[in-house]
Amino acid sequence: MAENKLGKGLGALFGDFALDDELTPINEPVKHTTKQTESTETNTDDGVQQIAIAMIDNNINQPRKVFNQDDLRELAESIRTYGVIQPILITPVGNRFMIVAGERRWRAARMAGLVEIPAIIKKFNQKQIAEIAIIENLQRADLNDMELALGIKKLMDEHKLTQEKVAERLSKPRSTIANTLRLLSLPAEVQQFISRKELSLGHAIRLLGVNDQQKQINLARRAVDENLSVRALG
Repeated sequence: MAENKLGKGLGALFGDFALDDELTPINEPVKHTTKQTESTETNTDDGVQQIAIAMIDNNINQPRKVFNQDDLRELAESIRTYGVIQPILITPVGNRFMIVAGERRWRAARMAGLVEIPAIIKKFNQKQIAEIAIIENLQRADLNDMELALGIKKLMDEHKLTQEKVAERLSKPRSTIANTLRLLSLPAEVQQFISRKELSLGHAIRLLGVNDQQKQINLARRAVDENLSVRALG
């Protein structure tokens, strides 16, 4: 249980795709002139460093604005017991650092009373940071299908990505990306049912096969009221 709460690491964040030239970070070690007593930076063989939590700032442009406090407390308790198993990803900004990925772990580590947190330091430009932040947000397990659809559209619009590129970045089949985006064409009331998880993606795909929007709404209401399965809806 603790392992799941601590996440699947940077591999799960970036999926199996190789970073292309546009998103390739600078991999050489970042040199810091800050005193050891201030940054409490410690190098390790695998590139992970222990960085003082007080030297790290969150990304104010992070797409995820709300962090469930109960989940944070549960993760903090796990961190007290097992430590931070997966490092966060940070980038240098002046004499400080900014989180690129892993803000939830950083918040929970602070809540757990940690002074340092394991981190990987890489240089990214603002475009790269914004894209990685959206990708991290899309990898959250608790996203509903409508949030995923809106996030994919944001990623495509802001970073000029095709469905194929998004599929690579999220390690998902292109058909899944295409079907998820189709949810945005459903009536607002139906989208609300999906957001509240009263209708599944399977229900939504069945409804997308109905041409009339009012019929889609009527069928969606019936599915929710009568708790119909996808098969029964068809």
